[in-house]
Amino acid sequence: MTDRVKGFTVVLDDDYRIDDVEEIRKAISMVKGVLDVQAVITTPADWINRTRFRIELITKLMTLLHAEIKSPERVT
Repeated sequence: MTDRVKGFTVVLDDDYRIDDVEEIRKAISMVKGVLDVQAVITTPADWINRTRFRIELITKLMTLLHAEIKSPERVT
């Protein structure tokens, strides 16, 4: 017996105003098999999580670059 899929999650590339996503919502609604499309409203927690992730990534990159400057590996 094969597995069944009951839905998909679509993530947009950025946060958009609710009135600006109407065309995207309509387009997804036109796909065969789609019953409903609802927008998920951005919350302050989303912004906090993105900011923490961004800072963590920058910190890791800076640590890597700092280590590379201290002891550069030479490729021969």
